[in-house]
Amino acid sequence: MNKICLILSLHQSLPLRPYRFFEIGDHAPYRDEDALVKNTSSLAHCSYLPVNQLLLRHIKNSKNQLRVAIYLSGLTAGNLEKYAEEAYDSFRQLADTGCVEFLSGTFSWSLASLFEPAAFLRQMNDHRQSMERLTGRRASDVFINTGLYYDNRIGALLTGAGMEGVITEGDKQLLGWKSPDALYSDVRFPGLKMFFTSPERNAAFLQPFSASKDQKQSGKFRTIQEEFQADGEDSRLFNLMLPYNLLSQQKGQASGNLHLLDHFLYTALRSPALEFCSPSDLLHLRTGIPAVQTDRMLPVEGGNNFLIYDPDNDLQQEALTRLYEMTGKMGKITDPAIWHEWNFLQSSCHIEYMANNYCNPEPAQASDPCSTPYGAFINFMNVLNDFNLKLDQHIKY
Repeated sequence: MNKICLILSLHQSLPLRPYRFFEIGDHAPYRDEDALVKNTSSLAHCSYLPVNQLLLRHIKNSKNQLRVAIYLSGLTAGNLEKYAEEAYDSFRQLADTGCVEFLSGTFSWSLASLFEPAAFLRQMNDHRQSMERLTGRRASDVFINTGLYYDNRIGALLTGAGMEGVITEGDKQLLGWKSPDALYSDVRFPGLKMFFTSPERNAAFLQPFSASKDQKQSGKFRTIQEEFQADGEDSRLFNLMLPYNLLSQQKGQASGNLHLLDHFLYTALRSPALEFCSPSDLLHLRTGIPAVQTDRMLPVEGGNNFLIYDPDNDLQQEALTRLYEMTGKMGKITDPAIWHEWNFLQSSCHIEYMANNYCNPEPAQASDPCSTPYGAFINFMNVLNDFNLKLDQHIKY
């Protein structure tokens, strides 16, 4: 019987407000709180609540046969708890079913793992605490990193933190002839199980969700469902990534994407050839777990690229280097408000705006600092310069 591990991901984009050069030193707020409240409420009712209600219905109707995993960033969870309590409670209801695993990850969906181990470990710990607060139980021992990045250096940090599994991409150059449709372990850390996604298959799975209204019922979705149910000599494991932002519906309108997810779950749950599982369901398999070598960073390519980040992008590199140079200073800070700002500044959405191929779904405004990659860079650096001055003042006094 083939297994499906459906992983839904949610990190709410939190853009900086325009921050001008002459404001550096004034320590004005870095985000527009009114816009944040409005955006959080809108997304809660157009996406988070409808999706969670759909999952709850299928869990109940299938008598707990539907099992899924969710990554919910700590920043997003905090915003929901503060500004959209009904949506926050809906995630708690999912946790209470025992059929939904809330994965460990970075608190801010940050890139700390690529730049600063100390900041990465703090992000991991803060996220685990936020998920324990939400679910009322011990945090998951399966980790999903921002952008699905992984190498053996990250593996060492995860192992030291007690992680037992990691979700990453099944890069062909890494796996060679091996299939991503199986559970593996890291050859250097045998206790760390590796769940690989297939970029090509995940792109095919997501394509109908990204298609126009007229293309929703194309044959591609039925084709991928047939592949899941195909018989083979060995049981196959399909790890599928699905962002919440693809499942949004406008107020008063039905969502074609919600209908697609509804149909997919309905069909898969009734197939005798398929079984839903969460990553932790498979952690303690003792036999037949081959090992893979992870000497290099696994690239993020293909359809489930959640983050536009390029190590050769000078703007992104400069911004991230400057950001994580402040890690040592943060070790001397105890003010919770400053730590909240530090976590907010680590959100990868600020870096994503600096990508050369970033496509803003909203029409660009003349006053929008993110209308160009360079504009996003300058705005972010103005904020970092102000934040650095703020740290110096707190450390001095």
